[in-house]
Amino acid sequence: MLSRTEVKKQTRQLKRIFKDFRVYLDSQHFYPRRRTYLDAALLTLASKTLTLAGGIVCLVRNDFPEEAFATSRSLIELALNVRYITNGRTPETRAKRFVDFVSKIKIEWGKRAMTHFNFSQKEMRQIPSYREFRTLQRKFPKQSWVQASRKHAKGVWTMAMERDRFERAPILDKQGRPALDKRGRAKTKPYTWELDYQVIYFWTSQYVHVTIDSLDNHAAVPDKAFKVYVPGVSIPQNSRDFGDMALFNTALYVQKIFIAIFRALGHPYPDKLSGRLHTFIKSSSEASTG
Repeated sequence: MLSRTEVKKQTRQLKRIFKDFRVYLDSQHFYPRRRTYLDAALLTLASKTLTLAGGIVCLVRNDFPEEAFATSRSLIELALNVRYITNGRTPETRAKRFVDFVSKIKIEWGKRAMTHFNFSQKEMRQIPSYREFRTLQRKFPKQSWVQASRKHAKGVWTMAMERDRFERAPILDKQGRPALDKRGRAKTKPYTWELDYQVIYFWTSQYVHVTIDSLDNHAAVPDKAFKVYVPGVSIPQNSRDFGDMALFNTALYVQKIFIAIFRALGHPYPDKLSGRLHTFIKSSSEASTG
C-alpha cells in the first residue's frame, strides 16, 4: 500500500498529464465532420473523460479516496461506451444511436413531470423537438441505448463482452502459460473486457451503490462510541487505501478511452501523451503489488 505522501505525488503527476491532454486537444483545432455523429460523439466523450479524471484526482488529493474510487466507475462505464461505439462494423451507426438516446431521456422526463408535477399532455407536446423525440424513442424499449429489443437484455455486460475487432489476447493452457499452435506460435483470441466488468466494475459498483461492503470505515459497533468518519483524520478500519486504486483506474481507462478515440478518428495518439500514461500505469501497478 502506498503512503499518503506517495499518493499525493501521484495526483500531481496525473494532474500534469491531464493538463497536457487538454492543451494538446485544444491545439489540434478538431472540427467534427458535418452530417455525421461519430466525430462529435467521440470528441464530446473525450472532454467528459478529462473532466471526470480531473474530478477523481481532486477527490484523492483532498482525502476522499473511497469517493474517488466510486467515481472511477463512471470513467469505466464511459470507456465501455467508447469501446462499444468504436468497435462496431459501422461506428457511425452506433454513434447515432448513442446520441439519439436523448429522445428516450426527454420523453421519460415528460412522463415523470406528468406523474409528479401536474404536467399536462398539452405541455408535454410543447417540449422542443417533441415529435422527433417521440418517434426516435421507440427505438429504445428499455433504459439502455444499447438494447434494441425487449426480448434480449443488453447493457454494460453486452458492451464488455463484445469481441474486439482490433485487439487480441493470448490463449492460456491449464498451467496459465500461452498455448502454442503446431508451428510454435502463440494462439490468440479476440479480446473482451470480461475482467474489467467482472472485477473492477463490480468492485467500484459497491461504492457507487453504497452497499454494506463499502461501509467498513463508517461502521457503528457496540463496544465503541460512535464517531462520524472523517477521511484523512479518522483511523480507517479498512486497511486498503482506495486512493491509489482510484488513480490507477483513472490512468488505465483514460488510456483505453483515448486509444479507441484516436483510432476511430484516424488521428495518431501521440507518444508524449500515451507514453507518459503507460509509464504511470506500469509504475503504479508495480508500487501497489511490490
